[in-house]
Amino acid sequence: MFKYLVLLFSVLCIVACGSLDPLSMGVESADQEQVEYPPECEKHYDQKAKLIVAVTEYINRSTIGDAQMSSLKAGIDAKGRATIEASYKTLTAQLGEFAQGAMESGLVAMGGADVVARAQMAQILKEQKFQMTLADPNTAVEFGSLLGAQYIINGTVDNINIFWTEPVDTKEASKQVGGLLGAAIAIGGAVYNVALSGWNVEATITTNVIDIETGKIVATKQAKGTKNLGETLAFPTAEQSIVGSKDALADAVKGSMKELSKNFVINGYINQLRGSKKVALVSMGKEAGLKERDRLQIYETNVITDFKTGAKKCGVAPLPVYLTVAAKHVQDDESWTSVDTSDKGQLARIKVGSIVRRVSVR
Repeated sequence: MFKYLVLLFSVLCIVACGSLDPLSMGVESADQEQVEYPPECEKHYDQKAKLIVAVTEYINRSTIGDAQMSSLKAGIDAKGRATIEASYKTLTAQLGEFAQGAMESGLVAMGGADVVARAQMAQILKEQKFQMTLADPNTAVEFGSLLGAQYIINGTVDNINIFWTEPVDTKEASKQVGGLLGAAIAIGGAVYNVALSGWNVEATITTNVIDIETGKIVATKQAKGTKNLGETLAFPTAEQSIVGSKDALADAVKGSMKELSKNFVINGYINQLRGSKKVALVSMGKEAGLKERDRLQIYETNVITDFKTGAKKCGVAPLPVYLTVAAKHVQDDESWTSVDTSDKGQLARIKVGSIVRRVSVR
């Protein structure tokens, strides 16, 4: 068991610590194997530029909006009389705008897409007199066309729920069950107690991805996010509720990214193998949005002939083989990766020219 842990740590360190040295590895005969490149599969080797995406302000359908806070200040006037001075401060929630910003940041961090700048969007909105939220898909498509975008993302803040969770009595849980199981529940309860007991904010959002060319929604995702405010509050103030809501929204956006990333595929192929297929140089880099420690999956192609018509087309199938982009080895248009398998059967299927695509973000 220990040796497997050491091996796993070594692989992770090679990828994350930047110790991969691909050019020190020789090019063996197995590394020179190349895939067949039929003309039917040529389109799958095209490397498209990053998609241009515009994110509009989310519609806030929750009950959390602007709030007014008041404070009283007691004093004594020049004549010795007691005075009370009231002051008011308006808190602007702007949850829809916050969700928009969180999604923009998530797309930039994910890579594979160029996000339209807010200033450019504001100018078009002003000139065309569009509404900021662009709830109507047809209007959103028109707006996206004016921006030169391929995709437009809009959505809603569906609900903000603020609730209290009672602390878990870990000692009582251990007594009721007993033994090792009881201890495990007690430990789990302690973790639960730290993470969730007290006041919590839960945010629910729905995000849509609209293809500008077709006008169709190609992806929709509802996600929830949470933020724990702790046990010390009698009840969250308006300011604490708004801040907690934004933190929960950021968590919900993060939970949406895996599904949404399927629409922002980074596509390339293997240009070189070294070290008996221990490392692979892929034709994707910073310009395509690839980042250190991204995972790539290898695909195999074959020509399929239609039984009835005789027409030929390219079939593309994923292999259970992955690459991990190495630290300090991401260039503008290429990157070195480590091959995440030692299975001889799977290694035999990896060749120069194999198609690779980024796996959906985690």
